[in-house]
Amino acid sequence: RDGVHSDHHEREGPAPEAILSVAATRKCDLIVMGSRGMGSLKGMVLGSVSTKVSHYARCPVMVVR
Repeated sequence: RDGVHSDHHEREGPAPEAILSVAATRKCDLIVMGSRGMGSLKGMVLGSVSTKVSHYARCPVMVVR
């Protein structure tokens, strides 16, 4: 309503790569993601989708917890 547009896309494969691919293809201005809040140690061991996306994204990433 205030000029904010959102889309829904489904892809197969590793989540970070799929999210980054869609964001690059669509030339997104912002990626908004949720976080499960596993903590830094568990997140480092298992890997964090939001961490990987925020590290490699070409646009800002907002992580909501």
